Parts: sequence; C-alpha cells; structure tokens
Amino acid sequence: MPVMDAIALSLQIAVYFLALWMGFYLLNRNPAKTQLNLASWGLVAYAAALAANILGSFSPESLTTLLNNSFNALIYVPALLWSGCLLYLMPEDKQKDGLTRGWSFILLPIGLVFLLTKLLTGFDAPWLTALVVLVPLIFSFVLLANALRSTESEHPFGLIVFAAIFFALGTGLALFPFISIPTFWVILAIGLDVAALGLGIVVVDAFDEGQRLGLDMLRSFQISFFTSLLFAGQVVLVIVLSENLSSTLLALLISTIAAAVALAVFADPLQGLIDRLLFDPQDQEERAQRRAMTQAEARLDDKSNLATLPQKEFARLTRRALSHFGDLPRLASSPLTQLPIIEQRLEEKQLRADTLQRAAELKALLTESIEGLKPADGQPFNSADQWRHFNALYYPYVVGIKPYRRRQPLDDFDEASSQALEWFRVQVPERTLYNWQNAAAELIAQDLREQLGE
Repeated sequence: MPVMDAIALSLQIAVYFLALWMGFYLLNRNPAKTQLNLASWGLVAYAAALAANILGSFSPESLTTLLNNSFNALIYVPALLWSGCLLYLMPEDKQKDGLTRGWSFILLPIGLVFLLTKLLTGFDAPWLTALVVLVPLIFSFVLLANALRSTESEHPFGLIVFAAIFFALGTGLALFPFISIPTFWVILAIGLDVAALGLGIVVVDAFDEGQRLGLDMLRSFQISFFTSLLFAGQVVLVIVLSENLSSTLLALLISTIAAAVALAVFADPLQGLIDRLLFDPQDQEERAQRRAMTQAEARLDDKSNLATLPQKEFARLTRRALSHFGDLPRLASSPLTQLPIIEQRLEEKQLRADTLQRAAELKALLTESIEGLKPADGQPFNSADQWRHFNALYYPYVVGIKPYRRRQPLDDFDEASSQALEWFRVQVPERTLYNWQNAAAELIAQDLREQLGE
C-alpha cells in the first residue's frame, strides 16, 4: 500500500476511534439527558459512516454498493440529530416544549424515513438530502442563538460558540459529497471538529451539573485507548506481518476497536449486570456503591467555594441536586456535598465523611429543608396555594411519584400521596409543576445559604 494511502487509512481509523469513544462517553455520562443522547448517537452514526467508507474501499463488488449506500445515508444522521440537540439546549419555556415535540414527532421521523429509503434504494439526490437535514439544523441554530441572546444565561457566549461547532460539523457532514478537496484533509478537519464538539458538550454538561471535568474524561479516554491498543494492536500486527490488508482483516480491526471502546466505557454497567448473576443483593449493593464512589470522586468539584457563589448559581446547583434526589451516585457528585454543615452533621453522628456518606447526608438535609416548606396546619395533603412549593418538591422527589408517567403504581403510596398524584394529573400542567419546582428550589437554596452562614 502506498505511504499516503496508509496515512489516510490510519487517520480515518483514528477519527473513527475518537468519534466512537466520544459518542459512548456522552451516552454513558447521563442517559437521562436527551441532548446528550442525541449528540452521542450523532457521533456513533458518524463513526459508523466512517467504518462503511473504510470498508467500501477494500470490499468485493457484492458489498461495495451496500457499504456506499450506508455511508451516503449515515453521514447525514449526525446533522439530523444535532438539530434536535440544539433545540434541547434552549432555555426552558413553552416555546422549547413545542419545538422539541415538533422535532421529535415530525422532523425526526421524516428525516429518518428519508435516509432509510436512501440506504435501501441508493437513490442519488444529494441536494435534496442536504436540504432535509440542513434546514432543521440552520433553523435550530438560529432559534438557540436568539433564545440565548434574549434571556439571562450564565454563559451565553460559550453556548453559542458550542452551538456553532454543532452547526459547522453538521454542515460539513451534510455537504461531504460535494467537497472537492482530498478526503485526507476532509477527514482531518471533521475529526478535529468532532473532538471540539465532544469537548464542548461535556463542558456544558459539567457546568450544568457543577462537576469537575478533566479527571473523569481523561480516565475514560485512557482506558478506552489502551484497551483498544491492546486488542486492535494484535490485528494490526497480523496485517503488517502478513502484508495483506484484506476486507476481512479490516472489518475485524474495526469491530475490535468498537468492542474494546464499548467494553471500556460501559465497564460499570456491564459489571453491574454480571454482579446480578454472581452475587447476592447485599454484595451487589456494596460493589455498586464502590463503583459509584469512584465515579463520583472523579467528577466531584471539591475546590469550589460555596460561600462565595452568587445566589443564582447556588440556586442552580440546588435545583440540580434536587433533580438527582433519588439517585445517590449522581447526588454524590454535587458540589453541595462539600457544605460545611454536611461535615458537621457527619462528625456529630460519628460517621466517616466519604463520598457516598456525604451524599446521603445531603439527601437528609434536603429532605429536612423540603419538609420545612410544609404549612403548619396539621393536614397530610392540601392543594391550596400556600402548599404548592412543598407539594412540588416533596411528592415528586421525596415520595417518588411520577405524575405524568402513564403507568404509575399506586400500591406503594399512602392516601396523601395518592391524592397528590391525582391532583397533579388533573389540575397541574407539567410546565406549571416545573416552574413551581424552580421557585421552591430557590427557597431551599436560601435555607441552605442561611445554614452555611451559621
């Protein structure tokens, strides 16, 4: 193989690894966040398109057409998904709800059906394809930029730049068939954009969660890189020694990299599944807590000075901690676990101040603050206005009811919780509950700040 061709192939495989790792890392970081899921699947689709492009150059004619069709369809999927990601990054309001629903139920299905048809039939309509994915992308970018410009945001400039990275990458992918410069430089440019894209969304997510970024991300990359090097390196050695780069060996190399990256990134969830088969529930819980502690310590920003944080920022961190109320490992990575009162309460109880114990104490502290919002009229439940802040936090977070879930079992709830569930469903729109929770979170944050000053 000529030297330049070998360099180009190596570059594509390196970018394939980078895109796949970044996609899996985002997917594993917080599966509950739609914007992370959309960004991650966009990166995975880009990696799959690269794999199809690589294999298409070395496969027999019987497979070349299928691989080329796959590449020509998959290369547009990231731009389609990232248009939705931009909408989910918009500030919370009624406009966002309508836009995201419209994208999810109209634009996304139309785009996916169009690209699936392109994959199966191989019809060549590049400008029409670019139009299908570029128009939603441009529309989403403009909406996000206007929304950030018209509302108070912590870092609107950074988010707009981040959105621009999405826009540039999606546009580059959509226009890929029309670019006349050598593939080597196209892959290099898009690869750098992929790296910037992944870093941008992780930075935004880490800021949103109040977490430290570098250690967790570096740890994931190192494990993925060396795991891939260990297994895929053996395939590369066979290729070099045999001096035969066949489509079979190349497919084995690509699949080995994918398996190694998946194994490295999803090691904790996979270990949890294995533990269910091998250990009793108590041992499962202990092992899960150790894994959660390791992950939380890597993400915890223990250097933030909570006493000097602006009230708005402190309230945002409080709101985020409340959203993780039922997930102790995620709560463990909240900066609020470093509150001095947490340390004081643990000392009084003679408990060790480890990561999960701090999270458990923060949960108890938040529960006490939420219960402090309850009006002192002796009733277990009331739908009056003065109860709305208590109801908005206590029943969804402390009790654990999911008012807008279609199948919500009632057997585990007492009479007051069942009444609250019915009240939420019948009289409280989802957007109203969200606004009440934000207002109540500010009251909880104020209570914590007052205890911080004691």
